Amino acid sequence: MTLRLLVRDVAVEAEIGVNPEELFGPQTLLISLEVTVVPPADPSRDDLSCVVDYARCLTYLHEEAGRQRLRLLETLAHRIAVRCFDDLRVESVRVIITKPSLLPGTAAVGVDWHFLRDIVSH
Repeated sequence: MTLRLLVRDVAVEAEIGVNPEELFGPQTLLISLEVTVVPPADPSRDDLSCVVDYARCLTYLHEEAGRQRLRLLETLAHRIAVRCFDDLRVESVRVIITKPSLLPGTAAVGVDWHFLRDIVSH
């Protein structure tokens, strides 16, 4: 049985990028998370402490996006995933980050990276 926690298209302001037009302040990113977790032993308990709280993952996302200026979306994706793995029930994390309308003729550009607990270095 697989349980995935979903956080979709969270708009955040971040100072990130390498192109000259990206160096003069924050830009909007859309970030989505798909977190595969160990399912609760007894889902009928209806108890938040028995599951991974998506609000905590959302907090990690916001904290990492605002922490410091970065050049690469890949670096931000990795940092968010590492934070999500703080909860031992998390088995994998997929981080999708897009920059809407950055390049002419595109709706968005970005990265989609799937991290596995056993492979991610902290």
